Amino acid sequence: MSSELKKVTEIKEQLEDLRREVDRAEGALASTLKRITKDFGCKTIEEADEALVRLRKSRDRRGAKLTKALRRFERKFGDDLK
Repeated sequence: MSSELKKVTEIKEQLEDLRREVDRAEGALASTLKRITKDFGCKTIEEADEALVRLRKSRDRRGAKLTKALRRFERKFGDDLK
């Protein structure tokens, strides 16, 4: 086999590998979009990002409230717990 034909064959194999990789990535993206639509009602990755930001802020607010409530509890009953 000539070196030029060998190079063409190698390039063809690389192209086929890249096509398979793209197909896998597209399948993973489709699967992810389907899941976020089902689980969170988001139709795009951007909507999911926005939902994630809202969920994190909500989590942080609840965590702060819990910490505050725990401190009040400890001040009120801390001596009784020892």
